[in-house]
Amino acid sequence: TEGAQDSLPNTEMLSRIRELLRAYPNHGPIQQWCKKHHILEEAWFESRAVHELCATVLRGSDPVLQEFAEKVVQAELKALLEAALQQAGFDWTDTDGRPEGGTVPPPLAAVVEEIALSAARK
Repeated sequence: TEGAQDSLPNTEMLSRIRELLRAYPNHGPIQQWCKKHHILEEAWFESRAVHELCATVLRGSDPVLQEFAEKVVQAELKALLEAALQQAGFDWTDTDGRPEGGTVPPPLAAVVEEIALSAARK
């Protein structure tokens, strides 16, 4: 359904992946993956592209592609976790993670990055 598609932070994931690409401007396999999945041209992100990237890495790709894939997975997980927490009612309004009013955010807020990093290593 349309609502189900809108609930995923695809635009945020695409933005994060595009940001990561800046560190790999001349790496052939990464640029091929981007071109195949229209990462730079499309306004929509399809998460199956990340699954394919991970499968390529598992087949024994080069270390640079593996590093890039790990960062892409981390970015995807962070975006998904942040969207899920926001939909659950958590709201962070500044960069240090404190909501307006200065109250300390819930414990899950501090765990978001560690969860993403841990999941990306598996």
